Amino acid sequence: GLARELAAFAARLSPFALTLSSVGIFPAHDNVIFLGVTPTPRLLAVNGEFHGFFGKYTVAQREHYQTGRWVPHCTLAFGLSDDMLAGAIEVCRRTPLPLHSRIEEIGVAEVSPSSARLLCSYKLKG
Repeated sequence: GLARELAAFAARLSPFALTLSSVGIFPAHDNVIFLGVTPTPRLLAVNGEFHGFFGKYTVAQREHYQTGRWVPHCTLAFGLSDDMLAGAIEVCRRTPLPLHSRIEEIGVAEVSPSSARLLCSYKLKG
């Protein structure tokens, strides 16, 4: 059911711009390093629509993803040791920001500290 509903959700959305503008960490959460996303009205609206559409599938949610508390970001790595985190920060410091991109599809992935597997993906069509 989730995949079918995600396809319908994606069909309602049109592609939109996304800017990665900063480097950040969630140190209390498995040493996560991420690129921060500049919040825009469009991004926040899509996030709100997503939660309204898929809230029924939520069992537990990390605070950084909760509506009203969401920290828009693109996770680069998690589960890093302190030394690995320091190295990752140094690499990211050399990355020229901002990075401009475009959201053109939405999907579901299964991730762990050592792998990622795309389960399904749908192009935005709206």
